[in-house]
Amino acid sequence: MPAGYFRLLQRSFGDSDPRRRALLAGLEAADTPSSVATAAEVDVESQLRQLDNLDALLGEGWVFFRPEVWSHASHGALGVAALTAPDLEGAMQIVAAYGRVRAPVIDFAASRSRRGLTLAMRYVAELSPARQRNLAQSSLSGVVSLVAVIIGAAPPGLLVAFRDPEPTYAEDVRRALLCAVAWNGTADSVFIPAALLLTPSPFADQSLHARAREELETALARLERPGDLRPRLERLLVSHSAGRLTASAAARALGVSRRTLVRRLAEAGTGYRALLDAELRRRAAGLLDAGELSHAEIAERLGYAEPTSFSRACRRWFGRA
Repeated sequence: MPAGYFRLLQRSFGDSDPRRRALLAGLEAADTPSSVATAAEVDVESQLRQLDNLDALLGEGWVFFRPEVWSHASHGALGVAALTAPDLEGAMQIVAAYGRVRAPVIDFAASRSRRGLTLAMRYVAELSPARQRNLAQSSLSGVVSLVAVIIGAAPPGLLVAFRDPEPTYAEDVRRALLCAVAWNGTADSVFIPAALLLTPSPFADQSLHARAREELETALARLERPGDLRPRLERLLVSHSAGRLTASAAARALGVSRRTLVRRLAEAGTGYRALLDAELRRRAAGLLDAGELSHAEIAERLGYAEPTSFSRACRRWFGRA
């Protein structure tokens, strides 16, 4: 996913060396500040781990400590396309169509009625309740920010609903969002009354809107094109240097469901087990050639529960134990 949120959160909440280190805990070396400083993208799992670290460092509700973080300016081409749409309804349709480009593990569905428009979040990968909470709070904060910029004020009649029970910091949420908030909802969503939907955007720009949509279409095609998934998965397996990555964890890191991962790899003529096996073979060959670890240590490093399982794999790979 785009590295912009990762950099923004490091800068906004990592205001000291200890905090910066805490926000990078458990991340691969490739996601250190120096490497992400100019990178266009960051691994989805690394972005989610950064959110976990913010929970551990600051506690639940940290999303609302700095509501300005989720302003329209942080959403790249998505924010540009939404703001340059003709009206508020067009802006929300842009979020529904392309929101996944900014966070591939979620999707938005827009439903229109006479009363208004509901933009509901859907999680397209297996996520813990804490990760769902953080994504819901940050994503819906971003949507409310877009609405407020187009309306030009705190949006009247807006309702943000969260699936979670009401937390102790509920009042902070209301102050940050400047609109009605409900808890124990059926979905993480935002409702916009019909009276607001035809509000013209003061930033409407047909040419700029078209260019931003082209960029979003290109990014969306990369997420959905089967041929792109295999090299991305191979890079992910190489970067996961300790143990082995399960198919479910790999799917989360790539921003797809496990079922989608299996299907797309099949369309590309391979499977997860074959690619994982090839990476373990490559890694085993390097460790055996180095001669610095015992047989049991290599087996543990590669994620084998028993050294005998590693021996069987070596016979299959190299013709010897």
